[in-house]
Parts: sequence; structure tokens; C-alpha cells
Amino acid sequence: MNTRRLAPLALGLILLLVGCAPAGHAPAATASAGGGPATCRFEDESTVALELPAGFVESAPCTWSFGDSSLSITSPTGDDFIDIEDQRAEAEGWIGVGGDEEVSDFSFEEDADLFAAQRGQILAYRSAADGVPIIVVVGQSAELQLSFSVSADEAEVATELARFRSIAATVG
Repeated sequence: MNTRRLAPLALGLILLLVGCAPAGHAPAATASAGGGPATCRFEDESTVALELPAGFVESAPCTWSFGDSSLSITSPTGDDFIDIEDQRAEAEGWIGVGGDEEVSDFSFEEDADLFAAQRGQILAYRSAADGVPIIVVVGQSAELQLSFSVSADEAEVATELARFRSIAATVG
């Protein structure tokens, strides 16, 4: 079995499931009807607030989902944290390889506006996990990482990146 071909699938699944294991997080509170204000409390007792898009509900601590979209917040000190530079290197290795796992629509910003007044990096790309198209967007500052993924059947990376930026702007 070629483990290199499994890497995009593993990365996509990690991003979709990040936060499903409660390590490093206490339960977060969200609006019961979906969307609205939400909080995430980390193991070090720090708390992060954000505004969820309509329909998003908590699916695990510090993870929210709506249909085929998933959104999660992690701390660099958490067990489930995967550094954006590692994610970038993995995704870049799949650009132009062809086939289901190929990465396309790749972008990486070094000094982007992120959470409130924080600056950081944003990684965005389209790939597939066993033929199922997925868009992944990750933003990371020195203090936080926000991960967003959505099925890419009818979505464009630029549209989902704009959606991600609007969510990231509410994190504080």
C-alpha cells in the first residue's frame, strides 16, 4: 500500500475530525439553534469566542459542523494541533500529480489578517479523499488555529476562502 497516496485522505479526515477527541479542550458552548456566538475553552483555561455561521452546531469540543462543512479551533499547545507549515508541505507535494488526490487551487498567505488584531498564515486548497472533492482552509496565528473544510462538489476555493475569512474575523 502506498502511504503517500493516503496522505490527502488522512489530512482531510484529520481536519474534519479535529476536536472529536476531547484532549486539550473543555466543552464549548454554542447557540442551540445553530449559528450565533460560540466559545471554546482550552486546557490552559484560556477562552476563545467566535460567531458561527447560521446552521453550525457543536459536534465535538471546539468543533462545529453543518452538513458537509466542519469548523474547529485548536491551540498550539493542544494534542490535536497540526502545524500549518506541515500541512502546507503535505499539500504542496500533491500539486500537479494527477488523479483523485491531486491538490489544486492552492494558496498560502504568510502575513494575513486573521483573528481580531492577530496576523498569521492562511492555507487553502482543493483536493480529494478517495475521489470525494474537498476544500480545506486553515488559518494559524501564534496563538490559534482555525480549520475549515467543506465538500467541494459545487464550491469554489475563492468562495470558501472568503467564507473562512468572515468567520476568522469574529474570533477573539
